[in-house]
Amino acid sequence: MTDTEVIKRADRLVKIAEESATLDWELEVRKKDHKEKQGGLTSEAKQLCREVKSRSEDRMVEVKETFYWERNSVERVRLDTGEIVSARSITADERQRQLELDEEKVKAVEEALAEKEEGAEEENAPAEKGLKAVR
Repeated sequence: MTDTEVIKRADRLVKIAEESATLDWELEVRKKDHKEKQGGLTSEAKQLCREVKSRSEDRMVEVKETFYWERNSVERVRLDTGEIVSARSITADERQRQLELDEEKVKAVEEALAEKEEGAEEENAPAEKGLKAVR
């Protein structure tokens, strides 16, 4: 072989090695992609099996919590079906917050009564210099 032929074959050998490395890299990328897609399908299939077996599925629905202070319980009711989803006891923290709200209501009522009493006193007070209290 001549030097030129050896150089051509060496160049071709380098290109073959590069192409082989590229094919190996593409194969790894495809394997990874395949594994991810297969995993997604497997996960979905498992979820569907659970739903078919239980004849139910988890989904987001609107609920309303109702506090029954006299029974010391809270019920969570689905708004779409009216079904009671859960019931539990009122926590101490929730009861404390209710007491604070009740205290605020009492204070507001007391203030309103005080204002009403002040208004009544003004109406019953004698008019000074032809002025009369008007509400």
